[in-house]
Amino acid sequence: MFRHRRGALRMNAGAYGMQIGSYVREVKLYRAAGRKIEVLRGDQISFEYRHTSFAPDDMMLSVILELPSKPFKVILEGIRICNEKRRSASRSARKAPAAFSKTLLAPPRAA
Repeated sequence: MFRHRRGALRMNAGAYGMQIGSYVREVKLYRAAGRKIEVLRGDQISFEYRHTSFAPDDMMLSVILELPSKPFKVILEGIRICNEKRRSASRSARKAPAAFSKTLLAPPRAA
């Protein structure tokens, strides 16, 4: 069981074409408005891009994820590809802020 901590479920976190909502089998939550605990199946919850059907005052107590079974080598290859994409994106993102900060922090020119 995965314990919800920082909004991954509420915001339907994802990357590289995958979203956590696709793997949710069951969510146990406290509905503050009705002051009761409910258990919802994954198909009872709307998962969209960075949004779910949870009310703002719903508190997730536990989540059961159902992950696909894959051979270990396939999982490692997927991790390698994601890490490569992440490193590549990180390298290209570092160029812009450095160039921007040089322009922004350059001493004023004498008139």
